[in-house]
Amino acid sequence: MRKPAPDGELLARFKETLKLRSLAQATQEEYLRFVRKLTARHGGDPAAVQSGT
Repeated sequence: MRKPAPDGELLARFKETLKLRSLAQATQEEYLRFVRKLTARHGGDPAAVQSGT
């Protein structure tokens, strides 16, 4: 059973972290896009995804 996608609060905190690191706007947008795709694919918190090694 898949876990629900992370809420807006989680993504907002991640976005703020990216801003604090002074990353370029395009980089921030790309990171957020990747996290959304990862979350959709695995159906839960991206932090809980483990590598397939």
